[in-house]
Parts: sequence; structure tokens; C-alpha cells
Amino acid sequence: MNWEQGDEMKIRLGKFVNWDKCEDYIILSNLLDGNVIKLKSPDNSVERLLESRSVENVDDRIIKVLYENNILVDDDINEDELIDQKYYKAVYDNRELHLVIYPTTACNLRCKYCWESNTPSFMSEEVKDRILKFLKREVRYYKSLFVSWFGGEPLLDKKFLINFVQDIKRICLEEKTPFISNITTNGYNLDIDTFTALVKSNLLYYQVTLDGPEAIHNSLRPHADKNCNSYQTILKNLIDIQRSKLKHFNITIRVNVSRELLKNIKEFMSILKQHFAGDKRFSIIWHQIADWGGLNDDAKQLLTEDITDLSRQLNMMSYEYGLRPFVFKPKFNDVLCSACKKNAYIFNIDGTISKCVLCHDIVKDNQTPQNIA
Repeated sequence: MNWEQGDEMKIRLGKFVNWDKCEDYIILSNLLDGNVIKLKSPDNSVERLLESRSVENVDDRIIKVLYENNILVDDDINEDELIDQKYYKAVYDNRELHLVIYPTTACNLRCKYCWESNTPSFMSEEVKDRILKFLKREVRYYKSLFVSWFGGEPLLDKKFLINFVQDIKRICLEEKTPFISNITTNGYNLDIDTFTALVKSNLLYYQVTLDGPEAIHNSLRPHADKNCNSYQTILKNLIDIQRSKLKHFNITIRVNVSRELLKNIKEFMSILKQHFAGDKRFSIIWHQIADWGGLNDDAKQLLTEDITDLSRQLNMMSYEYGLRPFVFKPKFNDVLCSACKKNAYIFNIDGTISKCVLCHDIVKDNQTPQNIA
């Protein structure tokens, strides 16, 4: 939009605008178009605008920037109608094939707040070959393929996963379909050789969890083998990766915020600063510990209240320590459940297909979603 100031012009704050304050900057985004801007607010006028939703007493230059980036919008725009249009386009016109694949439902950690049942089930070579056959037949009809690896712990069988990713990349190269991948892993088996092989096969985005300094992390996320130190192994893997010359990847270090961590937050920030400060390949994301079902009374003592404001404080503190907080760049497709999308599927370890990750436990209970053709 072009800014033309006038007495008749009526503008307002966009309905789908999110914002966060980091250092002396405010980061604003609009879900409708994915715009993300970083703006200084020396007199706190932007904060007042965001909190009051009024543009009164705000500098015209700031209003101009906000308007041109769709943070402020014309008052007569029907944003509900626009979001509906985006929804139908994302559901019916989306030509990206998005798969979530579970190589295993087993895990080598015993996290206190985990809601998943730890069952030692692994995907067979037969099921893997059927998925590859499906991709060989279908991937040519899509403009791109995006695969998310999940579990359990997807790296429990490293060789299986590496071969799987390499096979998918080969098929996509043959069919001239762009392919990219991400993984949610506890990081225990993410040694530098494994990581290098995965990055070279277009697995470029990683989420790895550290829940605080050694004693806190090991208390919350102990290894199944009590003789193994999960914190030391995961941190060593991350440090080895940080020291590598590989460039085109991103690791988000997820921190599940417990009450005990908040008492030791400066110690933990210092550890992160020592190893990851200034490295744009690494970012930090803060999450509250919530009850997703199945927590015992002891685990429920870990729960933190809504940490929206606390996350902002932790983000500001991260900047002070030279760390890069994770900033969500909103794309409408990314906030839709896979069950809404025509071209999104969950491939379970036994070869069954479901539309949402919440159906995962249903599959394990022997109810039968559609099988791979």
C-alpha cells in the first residue's frame, strides 16, 4: 500500500498482528501476508499504539512504515474475509506435498513431562520402500516436497533415517521436484557425522531441546540408561556442529521453561552464550511446560503458567547474552493443522496414513486409517 496522509483517511491496527519486544526494538508481523518488520520505538509510542490500538499521538513517519507493511490497515478492509480466502487457497490450491514420517515411536529419554507412550516400535524396510514407491509415483505432480521427521526419537536408528532421506532426495532429483526437510530430535544421537550426512541430503532444519544447566536438564530429560548423561552428550553434539564449516542449516534450541530453570537462568544463558553467541545458524525458543495429557502429580509440579510475557523477557535477555531468539515468520500455511490441507499426510511406522499427528495414538491402538497404496 502507498501512504497518503489525509484528514479523511481512517486506519487501524490489523486484526492479525503479533508483536514482541527485543532489546530496544519491536518485531511486528501480520499473519495475513507474512510481513515481519523490526522497528525502534525510543519514546514507546509504538508500544502504546499496540496496547491501545489507537494511532493518536504517534509520529507520522512511524505510521507510514506501519501502514506500508500492513501492520496498520484501512478501516474498511474486511480482514475476516481475507483470512477465509487464504484458508481456502491453502487447503485447495496448495501444490506442496507435506509429509510427516514416524520412523519409530520409541525414545531413549524418559522426559518427566512427556505425554507420549514409549513403545519400542520401528518402521520396517518394507514400509519404507512402500513410501518411496508412493513418492516415485506421485512427487512429480507437486511443485515441492517438504518432509518432517518425528517420533518417538527419529534418530534411534541413524542408518535407517540417513538412507531414507538420501533415497527421497534421489527420487526428487530424478523427478526435478525441490525437496527440503526438518526434524524434531532430542539430539542425543545427532553426532557430527550423522548431522553432516543429513544436511547433505537437504535435512536443513532441526529442533533440539536443552532444558537448562546439567543438573536441571538431566533431572527433566534423563536417559533411559541411568549411566548415560543426556546433557553432556547433547551439548557436545551441538558444540561439534557449531564448530563445523557447514553453513546452510538452522538449529533451534528449544528450552522448556521450568520453575527451577528460572532460578538458574543466568547460569544457563552464560552456557549458551559461551557456545552459540553470534552464530546465526542457531536460535533459541522458549516454551512453557504444559500438561498435554498423562502427567503424574510429580510432573505437574513442573508446570509453568502462561509465559507470553516471560518469553518476551527471556528474548530480551537472550539478546543481552548475544543469542538469537527464534522469530516466527508467519506463513498462513504453517499455522494450519495438517488435517486441513489436501496434500498433507502422516505416515505411521506400520504404513498406515492419517491426517493429523493427534491420530498417532489411535493408530497404535489398532484402529485402521487408510493404508499406503
